[in-house]
Amino acid sequence: MKRLNVVLVAILFAAFVGILGACATEAQAARPAPKGSGPAPKSERYIVVQIGDEFEVMTPSELKTRRASLKEQYKQELNKYNQDKKDAAKKKEKFEGAKPVELKPKQLGPTFKTKEEAETFCEKKRQDKNEGKGDKKPALK
Repeated sequence: MKRLNVVLVAILFAAFVGILGACATEAQAARPAPKGSGPAPKSERYIVVQIGDEFEVMTPSELKTRRASLKEQYKQELNKYNQDKKDAAKKKEKFEGAKPVELKPKQLGPTFKTKEEAETFCEKKRQDKNEGKGDKKPALK
């Protein structure tokens, strides 16, 4: 008899816990999510970037991707340069190849809300570069 009572109590307890769990899940599903939870819609901003002598308009996420691709490209060029240099040394020839230059993107100016504003700023920077005003520091007297 005791064994039957223990089994019945265990079954009732399991059913009670199951019902409470189901009710709690339904209550959470019916309640709206708090305002601070979840990713907020983020409006993408635009930046002007100089890579070598070129000026480009892009988003910060595009800049991150571009940096990675430029780094990978530089590694490949450097490996080819080193391999060519080793091959020339094995043949006892003079190596005259130029070491590759790593291009690093440089953000110019602030971030812009619209692409048109960024394009206007970019065009201004291109004109300044063509006129010889770009990034030159005045000579000290």
